Amino acid sequence: MTGKKRSHLVAVELQPKSTDERLKKSVGAIHSSGKLTLVQRKLANVLMYSAYDNLLSQRTHTIPVPIMCAMLGWDASNRIDHLKEALLALQQTTLEFNLREDGNEVWESMTMLSYAHIKNGICTYRYDEALAERLFDPAMFAMISLQVQRRIDSAYALNLYENCIRYKDTNTGSTGHWTLDFFREIVGATASYCDDFRLLNRKVIKPAIEKINEVSDVVVKVEYEKQVRTVVSLKFCVRDKTEDEKHAIQTALPGLSFTERVEEYKELRETEAFKALKKHGVTERLAFAWIREKGEHGVLDMVAYTEARDAKNLINTNTRAYMQSLVKSGAEFGQSEYEKEKIEVIEAKAKVAQTEAQKTRIAELESEFNTMRIQEARNALTLEERNAHAQAWLQTEAGHGKDASYDETKGRFKDSVTKIQFEQVYLAKAVAKPHTQAEFKAWLKDAKKIDPVKIGLEDIS
Repeated sequence: MTGKKRSHLVAVELQPKSTDERLKKSVGAIHSSGKLTLVQRKLANVLMYSAYDNLLSQRTHTIPVPIMCAMLGWDASNRIDHLKEALLALQQTTLEFNLREDGNEVWESMTMLSYAHIKNGICTYRYDEALAERLFDPAMFAMISLQVQRRIDSAYALNLYENCIRYKDTNTGSTGHWTLDFFREIVGATASYCDDFRLLNRKVIKPAIEKINEVSDVVVKVEYEKQVRTVVSLKFCVRDKTEDEKHAIQTALPGLSFTERVEEYKELRETEAFKALKKHGVTERLAFAWIREKGEHGVLDMVAYTEARDAKNLINTNTRAYMQSLVKSGAEFGQSEYEKEKIEVIEAKAKVAQTEAQKTRIAELESEFNTMRIQEARNALTLEERNAHAQAWLQTEAGHGKDASYDETKGRFKDSVTKIQFEQVYLAKAVAKPHTQAEFKAWLKDAKKIDPVKIGLEDIS
């Protein structure tokens, strides 16, 4: 998106939410290339925040467009075209992991979104499975405040904030020395003028630090390493703001909350509602949010209702996911007959949606399984068998006249287009064999580490 197009997105002030808007973000994703624009990076964070708890259990996620725009700080109700442009840009954006080459990970590359869809005010989106695993990566996280993100109006500042925030709790409290090339890459300072350090410092480094210190919960300072009189690397020191510093910012920016509410969390952990939710595998963040939203009694009523339904085998998924669907739908418990009927309708719709999602997921996996089997069958062919298949194809209308391109000593067609026609179309069909459900289930368990029952395989005809 160009700057002109982005200018139509108007920032708005939001009322503070009842829960912390903090994204647990994989350091691999943070340290990936900084080529995203400000709008794209903010949108990527909001989508990840919304999907995070289900990243490993679901491929497809949804979020209402008004909520998405509010989390971005946009007044974009009549500017959905710009939202579509931003989603399309994420689909065309490649993420590279392990730019630091720290030895713990191999290099990987993948698109940021594999699918996006907007209909009836709902945005549906999907991550590639490998990317979802990377984004969820529990080994190392940085906590990104979406409240802070909404107030940052510079791509350089947001990139620097994300790349500094995880260092505030380390022993050194600093990023360590970054070369200028590495710094320019991760913050996206790729313009030609950024090659001049004086301009880089004046237009990128200092303004980014100033913005972070102005609106965020941390203080960032930069130290320069010089050789002779030339700056060769940067080190960013980061620390939490003091209570006085936070109070000063909250006075200047009403509605911005930095409070971690540690004592409140401690009290919530001791409630029966929290313990009941944890027993069903609900994450702490969701448990805190549900208790604040529905109250302890409301949560206990919901848990009791869910367990009663589960005892009658009326839940098509696990109890945690079932409660999530109830919370998202706004269902209430222990109320009127009308509300009970409303829940029944919601459950029926959820069951249909769950079944369709399972069918789609199984179809995707089965297609991957068939592709793998075809590849293995092609690789297992002897030279004589490949030559025989090639001769058979040359007798067809598609292969007629392609004799000169075939090398019998290697069993390959020299011409790339002809090779694709033979390998991917004819040969793939020739070696393809039907598989049994038992073979497919065994592959899911062994190769994909997926329990067929959990994706509904045995329940779908």
